[in-house]
Amino acid sequence: MKTLLSTFLLTALFLSTSSYAHTSLKTSMPKNNAMLMSSPPQLSVVFTEPVRLAKLTLNSQNGEPVDFNFSPSMESSTFFNYDLPTLSPGNYTAQWMLLGEDGHKMDGSFDFMVHGSKSMQDDKKVHSQHKDH
Repeated sequence: MKTLLSTFLLTALFLSTSSYAHTSLKTSMPKNNAMLMSSPPQLSVVFTEPVRLAKLTLNSQNGEPVDFNFSPSMESSTFFNYDLPTLSPGNYTAQWMLLGEDGHKMDGSFDFMVHGSKSMQDDKKVHSQHKDH
């Protein structure tokens, strides 16, 4: 009986930590190491499990923070999306910290590069104006 209880407890412990270990960043927009021709209109992160996003920052290559009105989430979700101001050409690093359903903290980051200062929305307007003529 003692062996059965020990096996059950070890299995439960393994399953709880392995489910936590699988919570990770599934995708982001911009994607990690993306090279963009214009400024992205939004910063999005998608996680593999519902989480509370406690922190999300965006910094330029010289460490200057980009303000995009982030506030920590009170509700768990897998998808978070924020409008961005027009970013200047350069390298950017997004850093995130989340709280899993079990209260564990995880963090990570991803990088991307902007080649032009126009926004992607400006590019779409120019293309649609050319189609009208």
